[in-house]
Amino acid sequence: MSATRHALGLVATPFLIMLVSACTVGVDLQRPALERQRFVMDVERVAGHETREGGPTLTLGPVRVAPEFEHRSFVYRIDDRRYQGDFYNQWFTSPRDQVAGAAATWFSGSAAFGGLVPPALAGSADYRLDLSAAALYWDLRDARRHTAEVVLDAHLSRRTDAGRVSVTSTRASASRIVTGTGAEARVEAMEKALAEALRALEETLERVLAESGSDS
Repeated sequence: MSATRHALGLVATPFLIMLVSACTVGVDLQRPALERQRFVMDVERVAGHETREGGPTLTLGPVRVAPEFEHRSFVYRIDDRRYQGDFYNQWFTSPRDQVAGAAATWFSGSAAFGGLVPPALAGSADYRLDLSAAALYWDLRDARRHTAEVVLDAHLSRRTDAGRVSVTSTRASASRIVTGTGAEARVEAMEKALAEALRALEETLERVLAESGSDS
């Protein structure tokens, strides 16, 4: 009986080696696994825009983002009812921080105001702007025309001796076509859409302040 077992062991050992080798041949052990890519939005103002000396000061309230877009994963609209997150392409920080940073960059050079007051000194600012991103996604419903979509809801209030009073509420939206392939092209389109929405918002606020006589 022991001889039989020994013989089977001699047969089984080469067989196992061949099986392991066969399984290993089809696997590239050096192939890197898919890694997450993380991006930061870089929104820049058009050259030539500067703050107005002596103009009213502005502070930005905490930015809010709609629940479906508040996570770091890129969000795609794939049909009229469904959105899908991208596990492999994400924002480096939360969308809330991305929008807040872009808004701070934009309004720190706005001609509608005399300067941007930091949060620590918010109480001394003449105006406060509260932003909410109602939409921040890529629309993939048309396979031949992907777009970056941004919708910003804004509320402007003014400081008075009795406290802050509402000045206006408005909405700014923008859509930009994704002109290339890959995540970087999508990010570039999103940056342009966000900049366009901020520009539209700035123009609206400048007009409202001028019409109300509260721009100085």
